[in-house]
Amino acid sequence: RGEYRLYEDDGESQAYLRGGYAFTTLSQETKGARRIVRVGPSEGCFEGLPSHRPLELRAVCSVPPERVTIAGRELPYHHRPSPSGWRFDGERIMGVISLPASDTASGVE
Repeated sequence: RGEYRLYEDDGESQAYLRGGYAFTTLSQETKGARRIVRVGPSEGCFEGLPSHRPLELRAVCSVPPERVTIAGRELPYHHRPSPSGWRFDGERIMGVISLPASDTASGVE
């Protein structure tokens, strides 16, 4: 089990001193043979915070997963990088999950 809070601001101004920033909680846990990854909703606001953004998750794993699901929907497997689906990078020994742009106010599991 692990959790991380991603901090973001506009990267250019001092608006963060006046509350112009956002946090997104990323967490993962293992239940039996399942690994559950959650990307929480963005909390906070700053100029330039996207309302939607694509996601790419990378998870170290010694063998490819049997399947990958997002919100109960099975993602397609691809041999090469794709904007939506998953693949196994045998050179780096990791699963790579690519998701199209999703609402940053909602989060993903």
